[in-house]
Amino acid sequence: MNVSSRNWYTAVCNCAGAALALVLLASLLPAQVPPGRVSRIVANVGNDAITSIELDRVLAPYQQQLAERLPPEEVTREMARVRRDALKQLIDRKLLTAAAKEQELTMPEIEIDKKVDEYRARYATPEDFQSFLDQQGLTMDELRSTINDDLKVKVLFQDKVARRVTVLPGELHDYYQLHLDEFTQPAQVHMYQILVKNKPDAKTALLRARAIQKELQSGGNFQQLARQYSDDPKRAQGGDWGLVSEGYFGEDMAPVEQAAFKLHPGEFSGIVPTRYGFHLVYIDRKRAGRVLTEAEAYDDIYAKLFNQKLASVYEEYLLHLRDKYYVEVLEQAPATDFSLSEP
Repeated sequence: MNVSSRNWYTAVCNCAGAALALVLLASLLPAQVPPGRVSRIVANVGNDAITSIELDRVLAPYQQQLAERLPPEEVTREMARVRRDALKQLIDRKLLTAAAKEQELTMPEIEIDKKVDEYRARYATPEDFQSFLDQQGLTMDELRSTINDDLKVKVLFQDKVARRVTVLPGELHDYYQLHLDEFTQPAQVHMYQILVKNKPDAKTALLRARAIQKELQSGGNFQQLARQYSDDPKRAQGGDWGLVSEGYFGEDMAPVEQAAFKLHPGEFSGIVPTRYGFHLVYIDRKRAGRVLTEAEAYDDIYAKLFNQKLASVYEEYLLHLRDKYYVEVLEQAPATDFSLSEP
């Protein structure tokens, strides 16, 4: 596979994954109604329907994630947006499935077998996998049918959308010239740190830092001493902070960062005081800031331009399908504020 083909393939896979983001078994399995819940139709797409239970199944993991990091009022507001987007994605998926069925595409049995094996591999034993199918009220034939539809949608996506996207060499060159700031790599050092906190007081901490400094001057290994003495969060890693760019640590740690960038690889600093305590810094690598060449930036530019065009063509195709197939949105909850014309 040549460079151009490889970039095209990567871009298609990435954008197709985003465009068809709904998890197969979350969006297409039969929607079971939990006890006490009433399933209602929230949208009709052609001869198919989307139920509230089907929509809720897609939303459940997002709601749990939001509940773990946001206050209740913000969860409600954010879920309104997520619910609208999820319903739109489900409608889009139904439209693509309908179009794929109309094309009368045929998927090789071996491809379906591979996908079944992928799902089966998620479970420790065949019994666990069968238990999952039983809980979903799903037979193996129904699972294979669902996978078959999913594969057809992906083929349709490539044929009707991805094949229509072309990124010209001149576009790549122009983007690079107009966005050089995106391809500027800042200066970096691979930094290790020993921190001696001001405990029980600054005077005692300074004495400890000087003792560590003497061990370093006597040939002590910086990483070993960091593991032994440092109060730094990276103590277990030998004080390794990885590659650090200028401005990475912020104002409070600016003196430490400045000391690190003055060093040559293999050198350690003097004692650097901050409000956190006393620091000793060592670097083993240093990279000057520079602008990537156009050849080095090629992959990123290609993927970006390809994905932008792909998203536009994808939405145009969906608008075509919405005109072709009957779509009726019945969701009345204020959370949705759903519009079929939205991108």
